[in-house]
Amino acid sequence: MKSRSILFASLFLVVNLFIAAVALLIACSNTDEFYTVEVVDGVRIVHNIKPLWGDEPMVELEFVQQIGSLDETDENLMMYFIWDVERDEDGNIYILDSGNVRIQKYGSEGEYISTIGRKGEGPGEFGGPLSINLDDEGNIYVGYYNNRNMISVFNKDGSEIRRFRNPGQNHPRLRLLNSGQFILGGSWVMGRLGDDTNLYKLYSIFDMDGTINERIGTPIFAYSSNSLFIDLDAPFAVTDEGDIIYTSRYSNIIEEMDGKGSKMLVVDRRVSFEVGSYNYKDNIPVAPNTVSMELEIDHKQRIWVLTLTEQPEKWDGKGFLTLKSVARFELFDSEGILLGYVPVPQDVYRMRIKGDRLLIVEGQQVSVFEYRIVEK
Repeated sequence: MKSRSILFASLFLVVNLFIAAVALLIACSNTDEFYTVEVVDGVRIVHNIKPLWGDEPMVELEFVQQIGSLDETDENLMMYFIWDVERDEDGNIYILDSGNVRIQKYGSEGEYISTIGRKGEGPGEFGGPLSINLDDEGNIYVGYYNNRNMISVFNKDGSEIRRFRNPGQNHPRLRLLNSGQFILGGSWVMGRLGDDTNLYKLYSIFDMDGTINERIGTPIFAYSSNSLFIDLDAPFAVTDEGDIIYTSRYSNIIEEMDGKGSKMLVVDRRVSFEVGSYNYKDNIPVAPNTVSMELEIDHKQRIWVLTLTEQPEKWDGKGFLTLKSVARFELFDSEGILLGYVPVPQDVYRMRIKGDRLLIVEGQQVSVFEYRIVEK
């Protein structure tokens, strides 16, 4: 009797193992249609083939409000060269009105609340503002260039409480890390072919006293006939864990690394044009084809990448404006798997995602559009 019980138990185990193996095989064959995964030297590498959602996105953008316009006559709503935007937990929106050298604070329904900062070099003053951030206590950090790179910190009431030297270059992207440090990046350099490329890193991580702790990230190097174009304009966002997810304007690769620069995740996807080929002006190669313009992370830790679907016939003079007619949002989950595509509602100069809200600085840089990210 005991032998028969053991036999039945063994057969039961074999059958279940067989069923599990078949299920795994089916699952693998299904996922292979959409993506493949490999691990190389401890780094997860995801090769995306097509989106899991298919042609129908599972999220949509619901218009909430527009703040500012070309036809605005109220000076509190008239803005010029908006460079960045933030949103706090109460829904208040902070717009970095760089042309007028000020921060405009608006309520959750777009009503004007206050102006923070002004042009100058004294207390509460700055010049050439490029980036704005909020910490968990609601303090406001503005990165600017005023004869030298600086950061000023304002409290909720708009009073300056401190300022310190920004140790990096004149970069437009400055973000707070949950470690209390900063990450700075987002520029480009034209150098000579003989330059030591080890001098260039994508990002600098530094303390609030301006001490640099790390220089991390390897840029794309694109060669032309007599110069070296160094791509340091790599859009990035910071995860809840403090890791950095970033991409390059000239590559179809998305990567994740920790604050020490150790690579954790590499993601690629297919694009509809040749990656790495050059745009030409007067038969001189000036830069590779542009792939990704912006990157942000939403409240579900999904990665949003503003990606071109084709190369525009003509770029704007600044090289930043993304036309909605040649772009889409690509959504990836936190593991790097391509979920789907979401249409871009308008031309984009800059974007931020705060929680379930997408904030877009539109192409003319005079207004901000707020959208709610809605699950379908």
